[in-house]
Amino acid sequence: MTGMTGTERIKKALQIQEPDRVPFIEMPNAIIREKLLPGSTIYDAIEHFDLDAIEIDDRGYPGYLTEQVGENLFRNQWGTIVRTVTGTLPHPVEPLIKSEQDVETWQLPDPDDPARFKLIREMVKRYKGQRSIIASFADPFNVANEVRGAASHYMDFVRNPDLVDRLSEMVKGYYIRYMRNCVEAGADVVRITGDYATTKWPMLSREHFIRHVIPVLKELVDEAKNLGVFAMKHTDGNIYPILDLIVDTGINGLHPIDPNAG
Repeated sequence: MTGMTGTERIKKALQIQEPDRVPFIEMPNAIIREKLLPGSTIYDAIEHFDLDAIEIDDRGYPGYLTEQVGENLFRNQWGTIVRTVTGTLPHPVEPLIKSEQDVETWQLPDPDDPARFKLIREMVKRYKGQRSIIASFADPFNVANEVRGAASHYMDFVRNPDLVDRLSEMVKGYYIRYMRNCVEAGADVVRITGDYATTKWPMLSREHFIRHVIPVLKELVDEAKNLGVFAMKHTDGNIYPILDLIVDTGINGLHPIDPNAG
């Protein structure tokens, strides 16, 4: 078996079949890319390393950070204040939803904004059929953790589970629409990102995952399959205590199996 395209390799692997070689996927970091290939573009890196897939993360499109509010501080599309550090994803420093009343005025971003899909359409035009196109977006659990603030969100699972579900449902609704638009634009895989565990153990009890988190993940996976594309889940950390729950959602792939990352 030789001469497969990147798209074919990814498809084989996600169907639990054997491709001609292990598929190679990477998200070239701008700083590292410049060190390895001075003056290069993202397209140069894709072709230089002959990547089998291109991943487009929704946090990377130009409108994700909506306004600057301080030195290296920005408000993102969810309303959270984040700090930017060159070469890394923005890190949340101030939540938006500080009380249950704040949910009433929370304005979600527009999942139909054409600017969100400009890059994915460019990648589809260049590489569709040769390299798999992966649309990557955050797990509703992780978005809610960001907009509510991690400490408050974790306490909500015990003190205010209805708020947990409400936030999750709102974000899920956004991402279902966003996912449909990505597939319409040409994506053939979706990857739902966001960690469920630290290096020691999952971030929640198994019971809380079963009640609040896994059903939402399954709805997103089911929607991806209804749209005719593959669904992958990303989470770092020691997920072994909940690994069966994640797999049972029907995902086609899990990345990574790395308890030391988290």
